[in-house]
Amino acid sequence: MDQDFDVLIGEWHELADQRPEVIEGRFASDGKALLEQVLSNAMGSTPFWEFSSPSEFAQYVINLRENEKAWSRHLGEVILASQSLLDQGNPDAAEKIFDEFEAKCPWQMFVDIARTQRANTLGDRGAGAA
Repeated sequence: MDQDFDVLIGEWHELADQRPEVIEGRFASDGKALLEQVLSNAMGSTPFWEFSSPSEFAQYVINLRENEKAWSRHLGEVILASQSLLDQGNPDAAEKIFDEFEAKCPWQMFVDIARTQRANTLGDRGAGAA
């Protein structure tokens, strides 16, 4: 990940971790543009909605941040579980865990990390999955 992406995610977290009233206050200024950048760059999707109010925008931001946190935790669990399975001599199960995560995770940034970890953990076996 590059420095610009890291700055974007930092700005996203700064916005999304605020109280709803603060997020609502950024609705009319830079909040929607920042959200669009996050959806495009971190999730690989294009926004397709219009918010009817600042409170609807704030709730979406809060929910999306909670979703991001949950997938981040899940990525950590996948990495630990795959290593445990490898330690037990079960690379097929370790690979399956990565496959399932990559198929379901909506956050492209976490999928990229999982693919890197897969390659680092499984070596040549995991190289074709990226």
